[in-house]
Amino acid sequence: MTRRSLVGALGLLLAVESVFVGTGIAWSDDVPPKPASDAPGAAPVVAPVASAAAAEAKKYFESGDVAREEGRWEAAATAYSKSLDADESNYLAHLRYQEAVIEAGSASLLVQSYDEQVNEHGATDKSMKLHRLRLEPASARTPALSAMLKASPGDVAVLLELGRAQLALDDVSGARKSLEAAYAAKSDFADVLALSVEALRRAGDGAGARARLEAIQKVSPENFECLLRLARLDLAEGKFDNAMKRADAVLGMRPTYLTAFFVKSEAAARLGRIEDARNALDAILKSRPDDPDAILAVGDFVAKSATKEGLEKAIVLYKKVLTIKGASQLRGQYGLAWAYERSNQLDLAATAYREAGLLAPGDAAVVNSIGVVCLKQKKFQDAIVQFKKAIDLDPLAPEAYANMGAVADEQADWNEGIKWYLTVLKLKGQEKNVRALLNCSFDYEAVGNYKKAEDMLVKVRAIRPDDSEIATFLADNQSFQKKWKSAIKIYLEATKLDEKNRFAWRGLGIAYAQDEQEDKAIDALEKAKALKADDATTLVVLGDTYLSKGELEKALTNFEAYVKAGGSNGDIPALIEQLKAQIDAKKK
Repeated sequence: MTRRSLVGALGLLLAVESVFVGTGIAWSDDVPPKPASDAPGAAPVVAPVASAAAAEAKKYFESGDVAREEGRWEAAATAYSKSLDADESNYLAHLRYQEAVIEAGSASLLVQSYDEQVNEHGATDKSMKLHRLRLEPASARTPALSAMLKASPGDVAVLLELGRAQLALDDVSGARKSLEAAYAAKSDFADVLALSVEALRRAGDGAGARARLEAIQKVSPENFECLLRLARLDLAEGKFDNAMKRADAVLGMRPTYLTAFFVKSEAAARLGRIEDARNALDAILKSRPDDPDAILAVGDFVAKSATKEGLEKAIVLYKKVLTIKGASQLRGQYGLAWAYERSNQLDLAATAYREAGLLAPGDAAVVNSIGVVCLKQKKFQDAIVQFKKAIDLDPLAPEAYANMGAVADEQADWNEGIKWYLTVLKLKGQEKNVRALLNCSFDYEAVGNYKKAEDMLVKVRAIRPDDSEIATFLADNQSFQKKWKSAIKIYLEATKLDEKNRFAWRGLGIAYAQDEQEDKAIDALEKAKALKADDATTLVVLGDTYLSKGELEKALTNFEAYVKAGGSNGDIPALIEQLKAQIDAKKK
């Protein structure tokens, strides 16, 4: 079967999981991963063809790129096939052709086609062997690639494919070594650039990845794929203005590039520019109204907003996906359940999660989600059953262990909660799990073990030194231990991190009052009161502090406000009457 006849056999466009999944570039958790994305015009690995054929190959290649960017995978596969008919040697065209055919739902036919190509070209054609090998799982192709590299040290194509496989296996150090060698030899090859940048990023060298992309962009400002990668880096680093500007620049060059619309919508949402985000999403759905992948991606995006409007729209989109033949029923059911859960439709969420569980009975995340809904419904024994099942399915995942701790907390079984959170912290790589550290510290405080709670809060503060709320938790702990000066110091730091943190101001006022610094206590408590005028704790402490200073009318005002706010101290009403009598007596 030739490539041309293969493309004709694709039939309707189907969205199935690609064998490349995990081998491409996932720049952001918010952007669905795709196979490696590359800029057009890469130099061929072997000798160039005649100029007329090269021009025809380029024409079809660019046509394929446009279809690819719009998600029209069958059309893209046809165009790349024609490009390869004109220039069989174009390595990048093979990459894109394979991607398009897989995205169109015919991976098995693709394997058959490349088997025939290898037989036709003979065992000595290394490039064709590499193209065929790329269709195998990463674990299977890595040994063969390593052997090929030994036979041909420094071969760029082999280094590229070895690096691709190593990234898929999460062997970041190995991938970085292979891809840096490939980049040093052929930095102008698009796939080498893409994967070498990804290896740098995953190795923690975001600055190196950015510098490499910016250098390319400076020389080739029209390189929209490079620009888009920079935009994704901007997203990951919280530079949302830059991300949006770069996404707009890409759309100026490629007005229908769907991935650029996703990046723009994400950046706009993070900037609070909801209308811009909505317009970008509408452009995606307008371009691909019935494509399940596009619908799912938009559903995922609007669901994450957690607004009533966003969740309602997500539910409609997920339901639509479930009616489309060939769509991922698992993703649709899970997304639907997630949206129902966030909109507090727990019965519907439980049903949808269980439907997802039937589709993936061995998926620990789905089972864990069923348990979370049971927990929210106060069905504690049912939740425990699901969480223990999730633990059995994936003993190394922390979520189910932490949720077992949450079940214990809901039932005020603090020691049981401590046991589960400590289990999380003992898992490999989870020693800095903030959720487990915080909840464990709260449980230690509940049983009166303030010192162990302090130790955990100190660890959390080291992880999140700029988090005002975390600083407040630690300061509260110092107050529980009556370490007033230490508490004051940390509360002050919390207020500097966030001047609108009323809990920090309130705690600071209480600590100052206990340390007999009444003027400072009143100043801090008044700031807390300004942020929430009906906070009963603030009002009663403020009233008491004014009373100790002899400012009876101010004390009376705050005590009366305390009662109005629902304060439950039974002594306060009698105290109010006494204050009124004293104030009246003074007036006389």
